Parts: sequence; C-alpha cells; structure tokens
Amino acid sequence: MEREYGPSQGAEMMRGLVEAAKEMQLSELALTNQDAALLESMGVETPAKVPGGMKCARCGVPFRDGIYFLILRDGRTVCEGSCTPGLVR
Repeated sequence: MEREYGPSQGAEMMRGLVEAAKEMQLSELALTNQDAALLESMGVETPAKVPGGMKCARCGVPFRDGIYFLILRDGRTVCEGSCTPGLVR
C-alpha cells in the first residue's frame, strides 16, 4: 500500500523515511524493533512479528523475526539497543 504525502515539512520527512526504508530492504541493513514498528505504521513491509506476541518490557514494541532482543536476568525481554542503556555484555 503506497501512500502519497502532501507538500508539508512533515510529509517531506515521511517521504525520506519511506525512501530510506526501501533502500534498507534492498541493502539489508539492520533494523531495530522500533524501526520496524515505525515503518509498519507507515505502510512499509517489515519482518514478521515473532510468534506469541512477545514485546519489549520497556518500550512495548513487538519483537520481529531476525531482529535481536535480550532476555534479562529477571526474565524480562527488551530491545537490544535503545532499551538497554549502559548494559554490559
């Protein structure tokens, strides 16, 4: 489903994001779970959600196939990057 955006500054940003998403699909750059959620809300095809409806305990976005997430010692699951500031591996 392709969307058309008007001539506003926000629309220009959205066009840029959609174009970047299409380029990422072509070059297979790594997406985060938050990236995938945003792109899906804009109508861009993203990796499938993992079975069972697993979501990040901090930001609430669903996890996707092929995108890393972490299981913390207390059993919570969180996104690998932005939801784990200062985490030491």
